Amino acid sequence: MLNQLQSAWEGGDPSLLSDAITTMFSLPGTGEALMEIPIPSGAGSYGPCFRLVPVP
Repeated sequence: MLNQLQSAWEGGDPSLLSDAITTMFSLPGTGEALMEIPIPSGAGSYGPCFRLVPVP
């Protein structure tokens, strides 16, 4: 999905953005399953981590 978004932004092709959105809609089950896995230290559960990475 991230690669699809990157390609859409770089190329400006609306169909690539549409493909990325389709992929996004297929992810809820995977994301929910991931967030149910407890971290061994007991500090919560796993899940997606989004960090801003500034472009130089």
